[in-house]
Amino acid sequence: MNISVIGVGYIGTVIAAVLASKGNQIIGIDKSEQNIKNLSEGKSHVSEPGLEELLEKNLSNMQFTDDLSMVSNSDVIIVTVGTPLDESFKADISHVERVAIDIAPHIKEGTIICLKSTVIPGVTEEFSRIIEEGSKLKSGKDFFLAFSPERLAEGKAIYEFMNFPIVIGSTSEISIKKVSNFWESNLDIETIKINSYKGAELTKLADNLWIDVNIALANSLSLICYENDVDVNQVINAANSLPKGDSNVNILRSSIGVGGSCLTKDPLFFANLMDESSYDSSMIRNAREMNDSMPNIYQSKIQDWIDQEQSDEPRICIFGTAFKNNTNDLRYSPIIEVFDYFAQKYEVYVHDPLVDQNEFLEKVSYDVNYVDFEQGLGSTNIWIFGCAHDLFSKQIIIENISNQKEVLFVDGRHGFAELKQFIQNGKYIAI
Repeated sequence: MNISVIGVGYIGTVIAAVLASKGNQIIGIDKSEQNIKNLSEGKSHVSEPGLEELLEKNLSNMQFTDDLSMVSNSDVIIVTVGTPLDESFKADISHVERVAIDIAPHIKEGTIICLKSTVIPGVTEEFSRIIEEGSKLKSGKDFFLAFSPERLAEGKAIYEFMNFPIVIGSTSEISIKKVSNFWESNLDIETIKINSYKGAELTKLADNLWIDVNIALANSLSLICYENDVDVNQVINAANSLPKGDSNVNILRSSIGVGGSCLTKDPLFFANLMDESSYDSSMIRNAREMNDSMPNIYQSKIQDWIDQEQSDEPRICIFGTAFKNNTNDLRYSPIIEVFDYFAQKYEVYVHDPLVDQNEFLEKVSYDVNYVDFEQGLGSTNIWIFGCAHDLFSKQIIIENISNQKEVLFVDGRHGFAELKQFIQNGKYIAI
């Protein structure tokens, strides 16, 4: 099949590469000239395990362009453009609307269109109206549109895309059938059918709403555990053993903060909907505030140790600046806040083997001193692990712990708990 993927950012690139591996001819369309150049050379601009190898292997089935008129040759169009928060913290759907306007004159009869960008209820319906108006074709008769939310986690996106059920929502039964057949034939996975656009749109918001509120619960629990010198992960593991409903209690994990493009905005999309309907959105907003407060809480614990234990100028190194482990994604990374807090007062070193140094420099307010892993460990005594990348050698960390007279080991992702036993002088913090 000929497939256009509009918006080859993180999710779009994964979708394009996987579908190319199934023998489809892919046109990746993006407004970024640099993305187009990189992808045309088989280079991934995002850090996702296995993605660059998948691109290189299937590059002959792919081409990349900024020309939206290229969709005229496509049997299927997949839209994965961004929907950020605007200045008033509402959903900015202008990119989605712009795509509808631009592709409408070029789509052919029989085209399947799959909107995957995260949107609020009603946007897919408007997307359909714009295409109908610009193409003079009828949805459900001449073209077949469904909303099918992406639900992939960075670091595991390829596996999840090829294995997780795909939600498909449309007001047209024939559109649901055609879109379902497309995904089932390409990925051989389960499809979950919803007989409305709005139901599928709300499914994506529900997923990320649950995750964000659940993490806020874990962070609240972690604070009380920390104050009582209790291992929060032992508590969560024990709590999660309780059968409840169709499964078990499932509390997620606490951390130094929640970032990325989804959890930082999708719950606010839903909270705004509640406000507009005159319902109380405080639970959702309070969960967001709890998760947003975690970098500040970590900063305060680190500052307390500096004030009480450090007689000399603190020597700080931050390991891992992305918003989660094993990615290079800096969007809303809580570590940006942590860096700026300490860099305004002290000299702070940074090591992240995945994140582009210039990209991080553009997001922070102070100069960045980059070091390699061993130099960062050996020349500092306050180690802030904002990520627990697999590339961070635990053996090298252990060797450097033994070389330090005193060390503050901040485990922001609870990725190094087994190393706590090696700290003879100093402190281990994991809230």
